Amino acid sequence: MAIAYVNSGQAYSGSGNGFTSGSFDTSGADFIVIAAATNSGTYTITDSKSNAYTARTESSAFFGQRAIRVHYAYNATVGTGHTFTIDGTGNSPGLCILWFSGVLLTDPYDTSSDVGNGNDSASTLQASSVTPSVNDCLVLAGTGKEGGGAASIDGGFTIAQQ
Repeated sequence: MAIAYVNSGQAYSGSGNGFTSGSFDTSGADFIVIAAATNSGTYTITDSKSNAYTARTESSAFFGQRAIRVHYAYNATVGTGHTFTIDGTGNSPGLCILWFSGVLLTDPYDTSSDVGNGNDSASTLQASSVTPSVNDCLVLAGTGKEGGGAASIDGGFTIAQQ
């Protein structure tokens, strides 16, 4: 089965602290990816379907503030009314949530690469180079952009949320 994008959503904290998102319909997916942008500190990602999330290494913070950490759940339990929670105080979190079908039902992680852009006013974001070790991989790029305005990305990526 080929990997397919099912849908995505986003959620932000209005208070600067952790929060629970509104509900999403993740039906049809088996893999959930969450890119969490935070100012600082440790936090935990949970969801209303009791999925276990694996956290990857946090990216370099830009301007000493925002950093991105990708979390994923494979062989995920999905459905209607799916909410996502990030805890923490003063971390001003934002979540970009994407769900896919056709991903391996065992831990699918292969490799990653981190690049710190360091230019918050950039309108085109450049993804770092990564070469998967096997064919038919899902390749994702995530960033946190403080400034206003839309951004584009190079490298043939499609922006799911902004």
